[in-house]
Amino acid sequence: MEILARARGLNFGPFTTASRAEPRNQGFAFNWARSDAETEDLIRTGQHIGLAEQVARGEVSVAIVFIGGNDFIHALASEHPDKILDQVLRRAIANLDLAVETILKANPRVQVFVATLPNIVELPEFAVPVRSGRLSSSLAASYSQAVGRYNQHIRLMTVMKRRVSLVDLALATQLAPRPDPDHVIVAGRKLDRIHPANAGMHAFLADSRHISTLVQGMLANHVINALNARLDLRLKPLTLREVLEQIPGISPIAAREAR
Repeated sequence: MEILARARGLNFGPFTTASRAEPRNQGFAFNWARSDAETEDLIRTGQHIGLAEQVARGEVSVAIVFIGGNDFIHALASEHPDKILDQVLRRAIANLDLAVETILKANPRVQVFVATLPNIVELPEFAVPVRSGRLSSSLAASYSQAVGRYNQHIRLMTVMKRRVSLVDLALATQLAPRPDPDHVIVAGRKLDRIHPANAGMHAFLADSRHISTLVQGMLANHVINALNARLDLRLKPLTLREVLEQIPGISPIAAREAR
């Protein structure tokens, strides 16, 4: 969210480090996302209702919904991941539908963009245990397929609903070149996708779950491109230099020379 807010023409509302109270806490006024939240948390805490109220007041005209990954992550990391997968998938779809419908009903002019989920099994948190045999490859495949069904539901939603558009992050990550099993090419840079770290050229942060700054920047541009294509907003994407300047361990010279 923070790096996306750097793009010209986007307004996420006033920023504050003071608490806004649950379920938003601090940050941007129009940002209802919470760390580690599942779709069930979204509904339970009323994130969708709070956003819908802003939409109804005319404060927000475009909403971006990117939710569901933690549903599958938490389930796969649970004690009995094989027994709860079907339930998790059904619940995630139902919660997503409710959130999107609530936002759409708030204002007949609001536009909603829904993002697909990159495959959670490719996170180092799970990819490394699969490699070593500590996590069943068949179980991992089942979760990959479930995420795929969730994404198919999103794609169908964007076809069936007039004011709902697609941000296909899953496809974007699938199309990224992979010169070998340990690396991926992002913005012309070869990133380590197996060994997470908070600095340098790594695809994932040290927590083995969240994507690194460079990947975040490129996905932010993917969102900007989707907004431009659907709404002709003519937003200016982030430059590679802008993104690299935010990465610890990248020299200022390397950032300035980025193209």
